[in-house]
Amino acid sequence: MRFKLMLAAAAMMVAAPVAMAQENTQTPGAARAVQGHVDAYRSGNLERYVRSFAPNAVVTMNGVVLANGHAEIRALYRLNFAEGAPKIRIDDSGVNRDRVYLSVAYVFADGSEQCCSYSEYLVSGGKITRLDTQG
Repeated sequence: MRFKLMLAAAAMMVAAPVAMAQENTQTPGAARAVQGHVDAYRSGNLERYVRSFAPNAVVTMNGVVLANGHAEIRALYRLNFAEGAPKIRIDDSGVNRDRVYLSVAYVFADGSEQCCSYSEYLVSGGKITRLDTQG
């Protein structure tokens, strides 16, 4: 069980997301889209979460492409929505040029934490088109 939770945590590092991204005048729509992404994650609804991505979105971790498009994103994050998956805590968020960024920690039911991932989101048309995570 702990192994599955660690897999879920690893997948979350690539995904997890803006508890109140700092908006600047050039990117309020992008910050809103990423906040919706975070809200969808926290809702526990995988389909809502997947819909926060554009149909052809790309997800990378440390420069390696992990998922292209909704079907692969759904498969990548499925464990993040299973019972017992850790919750996320947003430690930092903001806007860096044309991207919204998040620093996220993962909190397990027993109170233990896995820290941290840094993710940058590229948004177009209100949908996440690219998610690049380091962690």
